[in-house]
Amino acid sequence: MPRKARKISKTGIYHVMVRGINKEPIFTDGRDNQVFLNVLKQAKENWGFELYAYCLMKNHGHFLIKDTHGSISSIMKDVCGKYGRWFNVAHDRMGHVFQDRFRSECVETNIYLHTVFRYILNNPVKAKLVKRAEEYPWSSCNEYLSGIKTITDTDHMLSFLQEGSLEATWKLKMELERDDTLQDLVYLTMDDERRSDEEADQIVEQLKKKWSIQDLLHLNDTEKQLVVGHLKALGLKKRQYQKSLRG
Repeated sequence: MPRKARKISKTGIYHVMVRGINKEPIFTDGRDNQVFLNVLKQAKENWGFELYAYCLMKNHGHFLIKDTHGSISSIMKDVCGKYGRWFNVAHDRMGHVFQDRFRSECVETNIYLHTVFRYILNNPVKAKLVKRAEEYPWSSCNEYLSGIKTITDTDHMLSFLQEGSLEATWKLKMELERDDTLQDLVYLTMDDERRSDEEADQIVEQLKKKWSIQDLLHLNDTEKQLVVGHLKALGLKKRQYQKSLRG
């Protein structure tokens, strides 16, 4: 069966996710993390994309990328290929480093952009690795809070949050520390991509209670894209979320 064509974002913005094959670690120490960031930085120079956020976890990584040249597949092939070759040599191993193709979700509305951005920076907190996002060394968070840019293009998101970089920085800090039930719903557990029908029903019921959603037909286009995008990211198939939301 041929591969399904990757969706092209109308805005050029993607939430990109990579993970280790068989859930194996791909970032085992600080050296691995730094080498990956060096490869990513070189790719930015070569391909001309913007990086709005990133977070490197032990066996996966999240990236918020704006690619205006339609090169997202080539970009990630370049990054994963170079890092994979280095990783195999450095760790005396052979074979694939990454699980299948990278995953990408189109980010085409401001509310989804905001949600994905907060999710990526809060990923270590949700995984209980740190208490506050800025304590984690391998994400974009401190580039935003310190104002010192190394690899992340912070201007767009700071402007998006609020006019004036200083005011936006403090707003970001407050946003990261604010309890948000939405963040609990969109915690993308990359180790659990497939859900049973029972699990799918439970997830949708939780969503309905917290958002008072009864039916997809009652949502406007923006709300529908947000809800469906999150349910897909949580591992629900189209059949599952359509059935559950109508039920």
